[in-house]
Amino acid sequence: MFIRKENENDYQAIRTLIKQVFAGVAEANLVDEVRETKGFISELSLVFEKDGQIIGHVLFSPVTIKTFRPEKQEIANTKKYLAITPLSVASEYQNQGIGKSLIDFGIDKAKSLGFNAIIAFGDAEFYHEFGFKPSYTWDLFPPFEVDDKENVLGLEFEMGALLDGIIEFPPEFDCLYSHECKVYKESSL
Repeated sequence: MFIRKENENDYQAIRTLIKQVFAGVAEANLVDEVRETKGFISELSLVFEKDGQIIGHVLFSPVTIKTFRPEKQEIANTKKYLAITPLSVASEYQNQGIGKSLIDFGIDKAKSLGFNAIIAFGDAEFYHEFGFKPSYTWDLFPPFEVDDKENVLGLEFEMGALLDGIIEFPPEFDCLYSHECKVYKESSL
C-alpha cells in the first residue's frame, strides 16, 4: 500500500472509484475537467494504491479568495490557496485511515509547494483531526449555499493566510452546482 501522484493509466480507475463513492458522475466529471486546465497540479492529484488497485483518490485544486475589504485584496492575491475536491475512498476500505493518509500526504505536499492554506468541504469532525476550523472563523464563505456551515473548513499554514471573503473556484467547478459538466465517455479515458 502506498500513496503516489496519479498518472494517465489511473484515469479510468479514478473515475470509476469517484462514481462509486459519490453515486453519480458530477464529481468524476469535475476531476476530468480539472485535469485539462492549466491550473491543474499533477503533484496534488493523489492515489492510494493497494495490490495494483486504486482504492483512494484526492484532488487538491487552486482557488482564490475575493475579500470583503478591497484594501485586503492585494494580500489575498499574493497567497496560494487550495481546495480539497473531492476525496474518495472505496467503500470496502473506508474507516481504515486511507482518507486520513491521503489528506496528510496532500497537506505535506501542499506545504512543500508553497501553498498558504487549504479549504475543505466535508465532515467537520474528520477535518478537525488535521487542524481545520470552520471557515466562518475568518468570515470566509463559499459562493453557494451549504446545508451545514460547519462543513466548510479552512487550514492555515501561516497565521493570517485566510482572509474574510468569498472562496472563488475556477469555472470547471460550476458543473457541480449547475450540472453542466462535460460528458466523458468511459471509453475515451
